[in-house]
Amino acid sequence: SYNGTNVDVFTGFIERDEYDRLYREATACIVGYEPTYRLRASGSIDDAFRNHKKVIVLGFPAGDSYAEMFPQNCVSVKTTEDVLDMLVNEPCLYDEEEGLKFEKMHSFEHVAEQWKDTINSAEQVVL
Repeated sequence: SYNGTNVDVFTGFIERDEYDRLYREATACIVGYEPTYRLRASGSIDDAFRNHKKVIVLGFPAGDSYAEMFPQNCVSVKTTEDVLDMLVNEPCLYDEEEGLKFEKMHSFEHVAEQWKDTINSAEQVVL
């Protein structure tokens, strides 16, 4: 755990109020998982986007996918030096138009429609 003037680093559980406060006050969200995390979803990335924060992902495939889909709001880097370079030299501005694309893709209606299409396709294959 580290609490600096401009950076807080922590692991483990935090209470919901503290979690929400950190997102409200953040400039950006740095998300790093082991490469073995593979393609599982990241609630941290979703929460950062919902709070209109730029995301810097470090070294995992699911993060790379977000960076490909939302290149203005999510940047994939390979090293901690790249993270520091990004924080020092790049503006951490959130692109609202791209944020709307994220919100639409993650809306209940869109996800429900995708599930419905998947189920309908499976029924057709079984028949």
